[in-house]
Amino acid sequence: MADDTTVNAQIVDSVLQTTASVLGSAPSQTTGMLDALMTETLGMAMYNAVTTQHNSQMVTSAAVTAACSRILKVSGAPMIPPKPAKPMIVGISPNPVVPSPDTQVIEVVGLGFQDGMTVQIFDANGKKIADLMGPRQIADIRPASFSMITNVFSAEADYLFQVTNPDKAVSPQFPVAAIFPPPVVQNITQSSSGIPGTYTLSGSGFQQGLATEVADELFSPVSSQVASAVTGKSFDMKITPPAGGSAVFSVVVVNPDRRRSKPRMFAA
Repeated sequence: MADDTTVNAQIVDSVLQTTASVLGSAPSQTTGMLDALMTETLGMAMYNAVTTQHNSQMVTSAAVTAACSRILKVSGAPMIPPKPAKPMIVGISPNPVVPSPDTQVIEVVGLGFQDGMTVQIFDANGKKIADLMGPRQIADIRPASFSMITNVFSAEADYLFQVTNPDKAVSPQFPVAAIFPPPVVQNITQSSSGIPGTYTLSGSGFQQGLATEVADELFSPVSSQVASAVTGKSFDMKITPPAGGSAVFSVVVVNPDRRRSKPRMFAA
């Protein structure tokens, strides 16, 4: 206890105790205030960071949305449809074609043929000479084949033809050769006896204006002549064999285009 003074000792002690209490509690209060302040500061900083990130994401989303909207509003160039695939001709049958003024059926194989297609035929110089269309001239159309029905290939020559589909796709031109085949003698029968004897020759590839070359078994020429009208498959021939000569002969048919048949043996 404090010494007695003019002030009551109890009062002095009370004041001293209060002062000591205040001085003793001051550091802890200060530290507590600092901790509270630091906690509040850190919390506010975290809140601000989260708010800033959220706002940034909202701005980014809004910017992307606005950019996409402007892109969609801009009218772009019109889309060009792809070109249709071209049909392709791979081959024909028969090949070569036999020239004939009669209507022929020619089978065509390839790719990409369509219903309603047309066919254009050209000469060797590229001049168009015929258009084929419709079921009477183009039949049995399938994606890989069709039939041409035409009498265009009447003369021996080189031709070209192409296919045009309804979608305007055009095939490359395909060559066609119209060639008379060499004559072929398949059978010889005697139609009349005597001198000269008449014989009927049957076969294929015979042309008007043909000639015959007849020889005996010693390859000596024998007189012969065409004795009837010539069709593509037969004609009559007269021969005058030498007296006392061979009874076995060979004949070769020669067309005006100089194509020759193989020798055919026959007995007189």
